[in-house]
Amino acid sequence: MGASLICVGCGARFRVPDDHTRNKIRCPECGVFNPVPSGPFPTEEAPPPRSAKAAPVRASDDEDRAARLLDEIVPPAPSQPARPAVKTEPAGKPQAPAPAVEDEEDGKPYLLQGGEPRYCPQCRGELEGDVILCVRCGYDLVRKEKTQRKYQPIQRTFSPGWPLQKRLTVFLLIAFATGALSISAASTGVPARTALGSWALFCGLMAFLLGTFDRLELTRDRRGRVRLLRTWRICFIEWPTREINLAEFNGLSAFVTTTSGCAEWFVCLTLLIPFVIPGLIWWWQVLRRGAWELSLTRDHGYPAVILYRGHNEDYVVELARAIEDAAYLPFQKV
Repeated sequence: MGASLICVGCGARFRVPDDHTRNKIRCPECGVFNPVPSGPFPTEEAPPPRSAKAAPVRASDDEDRAARLLDEIVPPAPSQPARPAVKTEPAGKPQAPAPAVEDEEDGKPYLLQGGEPRYCPQCRGELEGDVILCVRCGYDLVRKEKTQRKYQPIQRTFSPGWPLQKRLTVFLLIAFATGALSISAASTGVPARTALGSWALFCGLMAFLLGTFDRLELTRDRRGRVRLLRTWRICFIEWPTREINLAEFNGLSAFVTTTSGCAEWFVCLTLLIPFVIPGLIWWWQVLRRGAWELSLTRDHGYPAVILYRGHNEDYVVELARAIEDAAYLPFQKV
C-alpha cells in the first residue's frame, strides 16, 4: 500500500501510488506539487470513504496566527435589524378615501382688517386711514379736484462788491483826476498825443476793473417755478441776460481755493505792465490767496458753474442759502 501525504497547499490527505517513482507528486485536490520523501513509507489502513469534502487543514502555525490576527482586525458585519411586519388589510374591507387638501388660492378676495382699501382716483395711490387729501398728487377727495400748492414768492438780486452807482462814481472821479494830470503834463511840454493816449489807456483799464461784474436775480412765483438770471457787465456795458436752469444741478458747494488759472495771471500781467495800480488791484481782488468759490454742482459734487469767486464769505453764505430755500438744492460748505 502506498504512502500517505498531506498537501502543503490545501492540507488535504492523499496517497502516493505504489508504482510512483518520481520525487514530486501533484495534489489531486488543488494541483500543488508535493515532495515525496525517499525510503520506506509507513503503511496505514485506508480510511473509510468520505461522503463530503473534508475541511482543509492548515499546514503551519503561521497560517493559524495570521487567520486569528485577521479576525481581530476585521470586525464582524453588523446584523441587519428585523423589518417590521406590514399589516395588510383584508381583501374584502374597502379602504377609506384620503381627505381632500384645500387649495390656498381659492379665487376669493382676502378680507382686510378695517374694510376695503382706498385708492386715489387721480394717481391710483393707496390712501391711508380716513385722509381726504392725497399726499402724492394733491387731489382733494371732498372737493373732487386737484389742489394747487402755493409757494411764497421770492425776488432777490445779488451783486458782489460795490453797487453800480458807487462804481460809476469812483470811476468818474479817477477819470477826472487823471485827466487833470494829463492836461498839466501836456502844458509842461509833454506831447498832447502821449498825454491823451496814456489817460485813455488808464481809464480803459480802470473801467475794466471797476465795471466788470455780474448780477444774479433769483425769483420764484406762487406755483413754485424758480428762475436764476445772470447778467454780466464788462466795462460798465451790460450784456444779454442768461438763465441758469437749476433743475440740471444736484446741489451747491462752497470752498476756499488756493489756485488761480492762466487767464487770471494773464490779465494781471496785462494790467501790471503799463500801469502798476490796476495790476495791484486785480491781484488783490482775484489772485490773492484764501478766495471763496461758490459753484453749482452735478455728478457727485463736481463744480459745473461758478457763481462767485472772491473773499466775501458772508456773500457766499447768503447767496447759497437763498438758492437752497428757493430751489431746495442742498448746500455744502467745505
